[in-house]
Amino acid sequence: MDVRMIAIDMDGTLLYSRHEITNRVKNAVIAAAKKGVKIVLSTGRIYTSARYYTRLMGIETPIITCNGALIKEENRLIYKCPIPQYSLKNALSKLLEYNDVYYQLYSEQTYYAKEESETVRQYRKWNEDQNIDDRVSIKIMNNPMDMIDEPDELLKMFLLQTGVLKERFDQLVSEMNQINGIYCVSSLQNSVDVINRDVNKGNALKYLADQYSINSENIMAIGDNYNDLEMIEYAGLGVAMENAEQPVKDSADYITKSNLEDGVAIAIEKFVL
Repeated sequence: MDVRMIAIDMDGTLLYSRHEITNRVKNAVIAAAKKGVKIVLSTGRIYTSARYYTRLMGIETPIITCNGALIKEENRLIYKCPIPQYSLKNALSKLLEYNDVYYQLYSEQTYYAKEESETVRQYRKWNEDQNIDDRVSIKIMNNPMDMIDEPDELLKMFLLQTGVLKERFDQLVSEMNQINGIYCVSSLQNSVDVINRDVNKGNALKYLADQYSINSENIMAIGDNYNDLEMIEYAGLGVAMENAEQPVKDSADYITKSNLEDGVAIAIEKFVL
């Protein structure tokens, strides 16, 4: 197979832990890039957080962020599909109604959080070690309806089940899915992302591949969670991590080792290097 583009999920896939890339994975990605293969990070994270890793690896590449709602390459906007304004107020009002559910809201530049949580503290600590361009802008927003007055377009809502009964969380997800223009998908355990109904990593990958005139059969996509399904199905070679959710494994053409066993490097070495 002639692989010309590799789309790689981050958490649970590229990263050994939340903030680390092993040398073997880093070296395999760099070697593929040196062969002329287009490397694309594809993540649910905010752009600034993802861009740090392309710079860490020393490669300039497009980044699919917020599950496909945004594509940028070193601050050049390629594609953007925010939550529709006609859906936003209804979705935010659900967060206000279910005020015991923890949420994060992602715009292109800013990470909005309900409160000073452990995740917020981790991001603040992260910012201490980053150059100013790689820092994540953080804003606490106790009342989600305040987002209406923000100048930023909202790309994604992140809802976390921790601290509430599963039945109540599932009810919120069900009601969110009934709002016209948006839907929910899981990217991490015990959580869901709320995004534009037209957004997924597969659609974003297709859009990007068209910009480079690369056919789907020349693309390898690697992932582990439900939000990776569409890009794994779109790619000519879909690769699931050993730690992937079962539906992702069922849709994949090849199952590599887990993210704790350099699974991304193994797949790249096997099919590209």
